[in-house]
Amino acid sequence: MSRFWVLRDVFHEVIPSFRQAQIVSVDVTEVVSAERRSDLMALFKGKGWEIAVIIEAQRHRDPRKQLVWPVYVARVRSRYGCPTWLLIVTTDPAMVDWCDAPMMS
Repeated sequence: MSRFWVLRDVFHEVIPSFRQAQIVSVDVTEVVSAERRSDLMALFKGKGWEIAVIIEAQRHRDPRKQLVWPVYVARVRSRYGCPTWLLIVTTDPAMVDWCDAPMMS
């Protein structure tokens, strides 16, 4: 049995073989300010609830987007304190599977 059964059971992923593990800083502050702008964002409000929706148009594969989209979601959720959804709009049927793939965090 893997020594990392907790990670396997929680994330439903097998931890690949590795040579080293280390504890790293818990500080996730960005020292260098980076401008992050989505294509559009809407905040829906009802009686006692809010939902933020980030809308992104995607015409072609851009691997950088899969790194930036989780940042958008985390920052918007942190800013508004509400559930945050990411809606990716594309006109290319080939893009649907790529955009629908889970984002590794």
